Amino acid sequence: MFKLSSLEFKEQENEPDSNGKFTVRFEGKDIDIVVKPMRFKELLEYSKELEENFEWYQVDGKRVKIKKTQTLNLVYNIESINGYTDKKIIAQIINKLPKKNVDQLKTFIKNNETGVQDKMLLTCSYCGSEFEQNVDIGYNFISLPAKYREIILEEIFLITYYGKGITRADALSMPVYERKWHIRRIKEELDKKHKAETAAMNKAKRK
Repeated sequence: MFKLSSLEFKEQENEPDSNGKFTVRFEGKDIDIVVKPMRFKELLEYSKELEENFEWYQVDGKRVKIKKTQTLNLVYNIESINGYTDKKIIAQIINKLPKKNVDQLKTFIKNNETGVQDKMLLTCSYCGSEFEQNVDIGYNFISLPAKYREIILEEIFLITYYGKGITRADALSMPVYERKWHIRRIKEELDKKHKAETAAMNKAKRK
């Protein structure tokens, strides 16, 4: 557990221009690469494509997840290469670069990323010792899980189905504690009804 207030922003190693961009050049190569670290919109697009950037293969009888391309992160952090802005063309140019230049580009982008630090100094609550921990802080790290929406919809259905005169708008606007209270009371009434019906059936059988 950590406090959000303890998060620190990453410091960029180089100074960007007035538009927040960097120009990268390699010695002995006639190539200009304009780097612009991903913002929220690009991060959403990248995250969506990242999920589709894997294929499953059978390796020694085991299913292995392998990336289709190793350049996806680079492509999304590069705005243009020699004026080309199309991501497919950028990917083709990167794939033709020597590994040395690709590694240089990866390092440059890593050292000039925006966002918050993903490494934190934490203290063990048992022994008090400090340790460094990687924290997965993506664009949606404080968002609620997808299942939460399903739970809310289920509660709204139950309240509007069993609650006399309660509309969907009423259920949606209820504070969480009030909605939970209605769910508990509905359960109690259904349990009472079920118990009474079971008792009546048993009585009828005895006769």
